[in-house]
Amino acid sequence: MLLLLLLLAAGAASPPASASVLIHLTFAEMTEQSSAILLGRCIEVKSVRTAEGEIVTQNVFDAQEYYKGNLGLRVTITEPGGRVGNFISESSGVPQFTVGEQAVLFVWTSRSGRHQVIGYTQGRFRVRRDAQTGAASLRQSASGEPMLEPPTHAHGAEVSPLVFSLTSFRSQVAVELQRAATLKRAGGSRQ
Repeated sequence: MLLLLLLLAAGAASPPASASVLIHLTFAEMTEQSSAILLGRCIEVKSVRTAEGEIVTQNVFDAQEYYKGNLGLRVTITEPGGRVGNFISESSGVPQFTVGEQAVLFVWTSRSGRHQVIGYTQGRFRVRRDAQTGAASLRQSASGEPMLEPPTHAHGAEVSPLVFSLTSFRSQVAVELQRAATLKRAGGSRQ
């Protein structure tokens, strides 16, 4: 018991890590692991303290289009961290939204029903519209955190944010959903 107390005390005295290491998710993995994929506009951002005392930020989105799943017309994306009164909680790699922002989100839903962007910033694609044509392009948010490449990924290439037109994005999601359905019917899984 004394050893356990010493280990806990040593852990509490250690300085916090300055950065997180994120596991890189491919487009296929994000598509497969997401509960929903949606295009939406952020209409509210507010930080609150949960019943457990955790500070989180609730980002409310009006859902405009779904590419996978359906979480309703209004979705709250809850991310760790935020500011409540004089208390600030920060989490590395967490996407931060602004009211009015339009984005495509790969959403993961916990067993408790809490919705988050999958893979921190990896699952957020900002929407940009061409001023003349109105055509939408999507750019994955770059992560400021180091990325860990799992053994199942090709190695050696630097991880760069993905960029799509909205039309090609829709097509790519459809391809990945079809591929996952085919694998499921065949009794296999993506490795």
